[in-house]
Parts: sequence; structure tokens; C-alpha cells
Amino acid sequence: MASKGGDISILALILGIIGFIIVNYWWMLIIFAVIGIIVFIIKKTARAKEDEEREAKAQAERELRIKEEEERAALKAKAAELAAKEQERRAKELAAQKKAAKELEAIEAARKEAEIHDYLKSINAQCSYKTNQVIEITIKQQADIANVISTIRGWGYDDFTIELSNKDNMVFEGVIFHKHENGTHTASTAFTNKNFSDFNRLSLDSKITNYLKCIIANTEIKDQLDLYNSILLDLPDITEKLKDENAIESHAVKILLSSDYGNLFEKKIESKFINGMLLINYLLPSIDNYPKIKEVKYIVSRNEVVEVPFPNSVIAKSYDNTLYRICLRSLYELFNSYDKDLMQAITFNGYVTALNKAIGKEETKCILSVQTTAEFFHTIGLSKVDPKTCFKSLKGVSAATLIDISPIVPILTFNKTDHRFIESHSVAIDSGTNIASIDWADFEHLVRELFEKEFSANGGEVKVTQSSRDGGVDAVAFDPDPIRGGKIIIQAKRYTNTVGVSAVRDLYGTIINEGASSGILITTADYGADSYTFAKDKPIKLLNGGHLLSLLHKHGYDARINIEEAKEMTDVEKKQ
Repeated sequence: MASKGGDISILALILGIIGFIIVNYWWMLIIFAVIGIIVFIIKKTARAKEDEEREAKAQAERELRIKEEEERAALKAKAAELAAKEQERRAKELAAQKKAAKELEAIEAARKEAEIHDYLKSINAQCSYKTNQVIEITIKQQADIANVISTIRGWGYDDFTIELSNKDNMVFEGVIFHKHENGTHTASTAFTNKNFSDFNRLSLDSKITNYLKCIIANTEIKDQLDLYNSILLDLPDITEKLKDENAIESHAVKILLSSDYGNLFEKKIESKFINGMLLINYLLPSIDNYPKIKEVKYIVSRNEVVEVPFPNSVIAKSYDNTLYRICLRSLYELFNSYDKDLMQAITFNGYVTALNKAIGKEETKCILSVQTTAEFFHTIGLSKVDPKTCFKSLKGVSAATLIDISPIVPILTFNKTDHRFIESHSVAIDSGTNIASIDWADFEHLVRELFEKEFSANGGEVKVTQSSRDGGVDAVAFDPDPIRGGKIIIQAKRYTNTVGVSAVRDLYGTIINEGASSGILITTADYGADSYTFAKDKPIKLLNGGHLLSLLHKHGYDARINIEEAKEMTDVEKKQ
């Protein structure tokens, strides 16, 4: 009871205090209540505003998405429209192409039909059956059957039959003809583009197959020999004239390279022009690649195809004629390409690369050489001469028979003497030597040593000139190779900055003035893009510091190139 009474007393005390506060401080309660209401209203308003802004932002995003979807839809529609137009354009273009192709095919078919008709009429023949792949004709008079077959094949017929109304059973021009009961004769074949595998596929008689191989092989041999024999007869009509002396050498090479000899041999030519005299070094066909097969025969008893070679005397005579014809034709083409006052004389040196059977290696030797003037050469009736006799009348030098590949001394060769050449000396360098900072004269002699080792393998030599005041020639290399060799100008630039295009232009001018075949510009630094652009398609090789180091290491030199160190040394020397 006492505990319960104590709790009531505490409660009564609290209520009394609250009542006292209410009676005496009621106004404060009103203020707190008002403040609470105001805070509540403010928070409520702010929350409502945030909700409104959030809703507005969401609405804007929804509208943006709708707009983007509309734009994508518009783009797809546009793309589809463009694709449809492009497809329509392609369809029209394809239709036009097909139409043009059909018209062209019809024109070609009409042309071919007219050609066939005219040809058959010319040989008094009739066509009894013809499709796109097969043709049958009847010849009523004597005809060159090999030529008829060649013509029919040229029309694109794989299968054809030739009937002869006035011949007995016989073998004619390598084709077997059979006599039938009705009195006619046939010669049938089926092959495409000389593909002998078709013979087995078509199961032709083995004898017919071998005869056909013979006629095809003999046609190829005849075509090749005819080309050799026509070298001097089919001379081109040359009317182009050249008066710029600086371009004569390269132009002469281009003239001779453009001469049409089929694929008989690969032409390699070099030239040099000095005071009205043009010197030509020409690599002639090798006897190793010269045709030696006379014909291909079919031995009936052995059912075997064999090759029949020409006698050695015939090959020797044919080879002589071919080389002398090339020589005379080359002189003709050159003299007819220049004014005679400019091109006063030509020296032609003919070289041949052939196997030396004594040592088992190929060697290149000069086997004929001739020098003649334009005035005298223009008096020759070239189409009626005997090639060898004409060559000898020009005081040409050669062995009795060219097939022996007997070397002769050329009438004129490149002159390797020059008053500007000086004695060379060796340059000692080690792993600590900075090539970019050595004396400029030592650098030029070092380059001479380097290229002497590079060219010595082929018997070449390199000489150093006196100074850079001689037209920019620092060294001259002489490579005896008749094709890629000749006189080569070498200029050495011990630079610490990029070599300008003017140096490359100067080298090109020096090559022309010196009558050299090519030039090499080598530097410790590098070249700009304009230098490489200028050197493109010209007989110039640009070797930078990297190439120089590579050559040095290749030939046993242990050195380095440090451009920055060289620049610092130069600055120190200038300050001193």
C-alpha cells in the first residue's frame, strides 16, 4: 500500500507541474504549436514541389524517348527508301548490262557466222552441221588440212569433223583420215587449248591421240622458229625523234626494250652516250635456251612420240643468224629514233650468258661487237641483206661461229680513267668511333673502302675523287657486269641533319652529266619525304645511317653513329 501511495504522490506532483506550466506559460505552448504547424506546412510544400519536379522530369524523359523513337523510325523509313531506290537502280543497271551483253553476243555471233561463211567459201567447203560446240564441214578441193584445223580451233570449236570428198585412206599433216562406205573421208578430233588430258577422257584411238600431239607440237615449234626468222624482216616504223641529249641513254634503252621478240628471251640493256657516240651493251639470247627440236614424230611400229633435233650445223647457222639479226635490228631502231646529226655513230656490244661446261658455272661474255655511223647505215637495204655478211661489212668483230660463245674484246667499253681520281687510303675505326663526327675526308675514304668490298665480289673497283668541288662526285664505282653494272656515282654526306632534296637533285644531275648508269647517296643522317619522292623511278639509291651501319657490320667494321654527340662536338668546336 505504501508503494502504491508513493506512485500516486509522484503522479499528482507531475500533474501539478503541468497544470502550473499551462496556467502560467500557455502562450509559449501556443507559440510552439504555431511553429510546428508552420514547419509542417513548409515540409509539405517542399515535398509537393519535389514530387512535381520529379513528375515533370519523368514527363520530359518520356517525351524525349518518344521523339527519339520517332526519329529512329523516320531514319529506318529513309534507309528503306534509299535501299529500295538502290536496288531498283542496280536492277536497271543489271538489265542494261544483260541487254548490252546480249546485243554484243548477237553482234559477235553474226561476225563469227560471217567469218565462217567467208572462210568456208574461200576453201570451197560446205557446213553440214553446226552448234556452239560442234561443227562438221565438207571440203571439195585440195586444202591445207593443218591450217583448216587451226582455223576451226580459233573459232572455239572443241569437237569438229572434216569430210573430204576426193581423198583415199591416208595420213595427212599428222591427222588420220578414214574412208567410209559412201565414199567420203573423215578426220575427227576433240581437244581444247592443247590440253592432252582431254584425249583420255574422250577415249580416242591412241594413234589419233599421238598424231594430234605431233601436229600441235610441230605447230608450236614452227611458230617459235618463224618468230626468230622474222626478227629482221618485220622492222617497226619509228618516227619519234629525240633531241635532249641528257635523256638519250635512258630513251635508247626504252626503245630496245620495246622491241617485240615475243617471249624468246629476257632483254637486258645498258647504254652510254658520249659526243655523238652511243654505246650499247646488249644481253643476247643464250644458246642454252635456243630451240633445238626440228619436229615431233609418231613411230607407228612402237606407238611412240619422239622428238627429232636439228643437226648441230643447222642450229649453229640459225643461232648465228638470230644474233646478227638482233644486232642489225637494234641499230636500225636506234638510228631511226634520232636525228643523224645528234646520233652520229653507235657501238653495239653483244653479250651472252651461257653455261661453261668446263667449270659448271654460267658466264657472261661479249661475243660480238660492231661500230658504225648513221650516214653509212642508212645506205643499207636491210630487208635484202644476209645478216652475217652485213655485220662483217660493218667491220664487226665476232668469232667464226657464235654458238661456241668465244669471247672477243669489245670495240668500245666504258672508260674508267678520270683525272679527278686520287690515291685512296684506309681509315682505322673501332667500336668507339662515331662515324658522324670523323673527318669528312676520312668519311669519304671509309665509304670507298666499304663499297670496294661490296663490289669486289664481282670484280668491280671504286675510286675516290679529289674534292666535292668536282660536281659532287665523291667516289666512282665500276661494276663490270654488263647488265646491272657500269659506272656508278657515289656521294657521301657526313651530315647531322636531314639531307635535303637538293642533294638528291644534284646527284641526279651528276649521273646524267657523267654518263653513269646509276647513283648512290649515302649519309650518316636520314632523308626527308621529298627526297624519297624525287628518287622514285630514278636510278638513285638513298642509303641512310641505318643502311650505313648495316653495311659496316656486314664487312667487319665495328663502329657506331651518334648524331647528338656529333652535334655537341660541333658546337664545342665552334665556341673554341
